[in-house]
This record gives sequence, structure tokens and C-alpha cells, in this order.
Amino acid sequence: MVIGLNFVSDLSGMYSSGLQTPLIVGLVGENEMAEAQGFTGGVSQLITLVAQFVGSGLLLFMSYSELAIVNALTFLAAGLLYANIGANVRKQQPDQKEEVNDQNFFATIGSSLKQVRQAHGLLTIVLVVAMLNGLLSSVEPLISIVIAGNKSMLIGSYSFTIALLGAAAAIGLALGSAVGTKLLKNTSLFQLSLLSTINSAIIAVVILNKSSILCLILMTTLGFLAGTSSPKLMQWLVISVDRKILASSAGLLNTILAIAGPLMTTLFTTIAGTINVNYALYGVLGLSAIVFIATLIVMTKVN
Repeated sequence: MVIGLNFVSDLSGMYSSGLQTPLIVGLVGENEMAEAQGFTGGVSQLITLVAQFVGSGLLLFMSYSELAIVNALTFLAAGLLYANIGANVRKQQPDQKEEVNDQNFFATIGSSLKQVRQAHGLLTIVLVVAMLNGLLSSVEPLISIVIAGNKSMLIGSYSFTIALLGAAAAIGLALGSAVGTKLLKNTSLFQLSLLSTINSAIIAVVILNKSSILCLILMTTLGFLAGTSSPKLMQWLVISVDRKILASSAGLLNTILAIAGPLMTTLFTTIAGTINVNYALYGVLGLSAIVFIATLIVMTKVN
């Protein structure tokens, strides 16, 4: 029952994040979309990181069931905030007319894919960023497997080492979203993708050589690049599709990015479990090389 409810909750979250996109565009405009998306994403990552530490601390004083009630109340508070924002928007713009999409779900998805394909290179870079997100998601459990068999990689205890790795990736994502979009404003999405694939390949080599400190550094940089790439990708989408199907297109993009993580994690951890973790890391190296070449080809054609 919990798994089913969590699945529905995650789907609703993806859908609602797509619905937020037109609101953000309406507030800041298309040209500032990447920075605005990066700011909201960075704040979200920081809140998540802090909330995880707070939740762990609360377990010292509360039971799991009591903490679940607190967690549910935070969702309720967020829902009430959204309802309040919606009511204020309707009050401020009671008579504003805008074009509305009246297509059904599948027709809307078809229109979104058609317009994304027409923006030369966009669909490819969507898949590239999805694979990069998948690599970021799958590298952490692979490091966990390697650390479990190599005590020399421990920083304190096993649990503390794993927590550090998760925190490094989360901090990188938050910094990339909040700061990277400004620092790398003139860096193209293709260049960021090339840097990310190089980082992924290097981190696979570092894991094979069992250096936990370098793993922490590279997890942070990989998270930073991923956190910078996603808002830039969203801005490209914003200027490529009609505003009336923007929410659906953003929801489709978020779904593709979200699905890549568990799919690639399942693939590489299955290889690690059935054969050997080294072969899974070789797979990360191979996929990084494929993504690098594909990105380079599309980048050359677009330029």
C-alpha cells in the first residue's frame, strides 16, 4: 500500500512540477527561465538536504509513526500554500483570457514530441541529460557496493561514508541549480553535457581505483553539472513549444528525466549483483563514451 501511494505521489509531483513551468515563465519571462528554474531547484535541493538531517534528528525523540504524521502535515501545509497562491492569482486576473489546449492527453503528448523534434538537437539532448541523471543516480549505489567490500575506503563508519556521498551529490545539485546557471550562463548545454560525460567516466575509473576522497569530489562536481544542465534544458524547451502545451511538455520532460534514474540504477546494480561490480563500472565507462560521442555529433550538426 505504501509503495502504491508513493507511486501516485511521485506521479502527481512530476505533473505538478510541469504545471509550475508556465507560472514561472509568466513571472520572469523566457530569457530568465534557466536562472529562475535553477533558483527554485537549488532551494528545493537545499530544503530536501536539511529536511533529511532534521528527520534523522527527530528520530532520536519520535517514533517512525509519529514522524510519518509530521511528514504528512508538511505535505498538507504545501497543499494549502498552493491553494492560497491559486486563489490569489484568480483574484488578480479574473478576466484575463488566454489560449487553452483542448486536445486529449495522447494528442497533447504527440504535439509536444513533434515540437521538441522540430527544435534541432533538443530531443537528443533531452535523452543525453536523462542518461546523465541516470548515471548520477546509479553511481552512488555502485560506490556503496565497492565500499562494502573495501574497508580501506571507509571514512569513519560505513553508514557515515554513504551519508557523505549522498550529501556530496545533493550539495552539488543544489549549487549547480542555484549558482551554476549564473556562473555558466554563456556555456552551452552541449558543452555541459560533454563535461558531465567526462566526469562520469573519471568517477568510474576512480571507483575502480578505490579512492573515496576523490569519489566525494567527483560526486559533487557531477551533481553540480547535472544541476546546471536541467534548468538550461527547461529554458530550451520553453522557447521551443507553444505556451498552451508548455505544462504538458514540461511534465513529459520531467517524467523522462525521473524515469532514467531508477532504470539505469536497476540495470547497473543487476550487473553488479549477477556478475561483478567491476563490470557494472565498465558499463558506466562505456555508456559515458557513447553519450560523449552522440553529444559531440549533435553539437557539430547544430553548430
